[in-house]
Amino acid sequence: MHADCAVNHALGITFCPQGCQDEPIILKGKGPGLVDVVDVLDNWMQAHLDLAVLQKWVFDLIDANGQ
Repeated sequence: MHADCAVNHALGITFCPQGCQDEPIILKGKGPGLVDVVDVLDNWMQAHLDLAVLQKWVFDLIDANGQ
């Protein structure tokens, strides 16, 4: 398994435990854990700008933050 797949899988388990569906992500909390997610995605995106699956997580989590 590639590391980006592992990151995608971990994000899926964390934010979409019901499975991948066309429903928005609903953030149920705030705090340092979410800041850590931002740091992880930021590090990955700087190193691998072409990872569309992680780009989608960025946009989905930004959308979830605005709801």
